[in-house]
Amino acid sequence: MGRMSEHQLFSDTEIAIRSEMYASLNQVELLKNLKLPYCCLTNETLVGLLPSFINLQELNISRVGSGAVGDNCLWILGTHCKHLRYLNVNYCIMVTDFGIQGLCIDYLERENDGDEQQASKRRKVDHSGMRGTPARLSNSLQTLCLKRTQVTKKGIQEALQKLRSLRILKHASTVKVLGEMHNEDGENDEISNRISKYALSKLKIYNNDCQTTRNCLWKAVSLCPLVTALNIGFTIGNFLRNEMYTDGYIDSILYVIGNSLEELSLKLFQNSKIRTIIDCCPNLRILKLCFSNSALTEEPLEFSDIKERKTLKKLEELAIYFDGISSENLITLMSSSSLKSLKVDNCDTFTDDIIQKTSNLHLFSNLEHLDVWMCDFVTEEGINVLLQESNPLKRIRIYSEIGKSLTKEKVEDWKLEFALKNWQLDIKFYEVTTHEELGVMLLFN
Repeated sequence: MGRMSEHQLFSDTEIAIRSEMYASLNQVELLKNLKLPYCCLTNETLVGLLPSFINLQELNISRVGSGAVGDNCLWILGTHCKHLRYLNVNYCIMVTDFGIQGLCIDYLERENDGDEQQASKRRKVDHSGMRGTPARLSNSLQTLCLKRTQVTKKGIQEALQKLRSLRILKHASTVKVLGEMHNEDGENDEISNRISKYALSKLKIYNNDCQTTRNCLWKAVSLCPLVTALNIGFTIGNFLRNEMYTDGYIDSILYVIGNSLEELSLKLFQNSKIRTIIDCCPNLRILKLCFSNSALTEEPLEFSDIKERKTLKKLEELAIYFDGISSENLITLMSSSSLKSLKVDNCDTFTDDIIQKTSNLHLFSNLEHLDVWMCDFVTEEGINVLLQESNPLKRIRIYSEIGKSLTKEKVEDWKLEFALKNWQLDIKFYEVTTHEELGVMLLFN
């Protein structure tokens, strides 16, 4: 089905109301956060609005109109919005490398920084009344989302080199560009030591990035010493033929940067043992794993005493799509008493007994959110283990097929029970007819 036109989506009255609302926004110079995803806007309207938001810090204009967000919008932001920290133009297909040039318009080459600093000393005050250099977007922008735009590797390289405060750069080619930068310089140790480092804190290899190689990831890691989040998600086809997943290669990456990682997402990950993750990444707060029997080389964990179990003590969010994980490993991953969010999808090992054994360790004393997808061996008994008055649970989501152990009728019974006990616990049941990796999509996006 083709996309509906704006006139099909909104009546003339609604469009008029929206136009009036956007006109009033034009008067709000102190506005700091503006979110307009999916809004019905023209490029002309947007170009007229943006110059007024000189104090804007966060802007989301993803999927706006039909080609409404173009390179001219980014040039306006680079010219007028010097305090912008977050910009999302995902799915804005008219944004190109030329737009990136606009964002970098106030970038000063390193050799010119000294002249700029001397000039700043001669300035009396800036617009805020404080001494110092004027605000520059190239120094303030920390998050830039460019998924499904026309920005190429050339534009990504310019963004990396000139937007020096970027912490997150969302684009399918980010890691590949990092891996290809400074190739010739990298062969000379003396020059290599002088290569600029980048402030990126998150590296993600996208499913369609089948050309990413070992050297690319190594180079990206070496150029980004502040990385705290690593996300690797390949499709099955790319996984089977990509050299990155052989010989425990990712294990070696974790040995190098694991201690600094706070977030780790691995999809279809081969030959890495869960013990490696636990040993190398003690500071993880978010862990998302998607494995399968054929992709897992598992080293049994044996403990003579339950107190010997080494856990991820800081883990707050755990998401698992896992067919074949051992009971010991599952309990080990769930054993963090700081766990606030647990999502388990299509995991036959996740049972009432596992829930009870984990509860015996820490009573799920901090668990607030629970999502259970297609886990056929979790029954009413297992959920009841978590339904203690002392538990801080705020939300439960159950996704199951008809005829399985957890039913919509039982969820309705729980709702009545919560109401009678005056518990502020939101529980919902969703009937699922086919899996189709829907859970995986939620876990990894």
